[in-house]
Amino acid sequence: MDNKPFHATLSNNPKKILDIGCGTGAMTHLLARKYPEAQIIGVDMSAVPQGRYANLAHVEFVQADILDLLRDGNDARFQPESFDYIFQRLLIFGMKGWPGYLSDVTRLLKPGGWLEIHEGNVNIRKSTNGPSLSDSWFHYPRWKADAEAIGLDIEIGAKLAGLFEATDGLNDISECIYRIFPVSWPDRPELDGLGDRIGPMFAGVMRKTSETQRGEEEVREMEEDLRAVWAAGFEREDAYQMHVVVARKT
Repeated sequence: MDNKPFHATLSNNPKKILDIGCGTGAMTHLLARKYPEAQIIGVDMSAVPQGRYANLAHVEFVQADILDLLRDGNDARFQPESFDYIFQRLLIFGMKGWPGYLSDVTRLLKPGGWLEIHEGNVNIRKSTNGPSLSDSWFHYPRWKADAEAIGLDIEIGAKLAGLFEATDGLNDISECIYRIFPVSWPDRPELDGLGDRIGPMFAGVMRKTSETQRGEEEVREMEEDLRAVWAAGFEREDAYQMHVVVARKT
């Protein structure tokens, strides 16, 4: 993303920051370096390796489901209007009920606070607004339908700005769209090895999504089709889209 991990323009030094779905804590660490005076909380359902960040006294990691924290309302760290900046990246394979979730997260923001979310689309397009190449494959429409059946949306990125606009309290909404290539190219060394990781990762997620809804034979056919797509290669204009949406709470 042009070496720009964060897009929100914070007018004042934030005092309290929340990183939702922080994973290994990599982005939390970048936030800690960018805002050394802020209290920073990273939340994830999996445990974060605390030893890597032991020297960051202003960083705290919470192992929990953010939805449980939002519903419970008893944790003093997650009270309404308590955060200056909320950051979230890539919960596409785990988040359900996006409209209600956005409303709940917005309530955590102080007036004037910023919400920034990065989400992608799993489908590949020839151009940003062009037709979906993925829809022509055997596995993709089935995977998409199976995800929808359990409440997931693997094309949420393209819908995110509209959901922000429909959320009470969010204004000054902006969107940046980045094209993410599924394979590396000689003039983009930062993408080296990307295709070697994305294909197997998608295969694993697809199996978890579809194996409870389809027979083993059909799931294997879907996996074989996904592998065949990667083996056939991609053209230069084939890419995913990463949508970065930022808004301010009034």
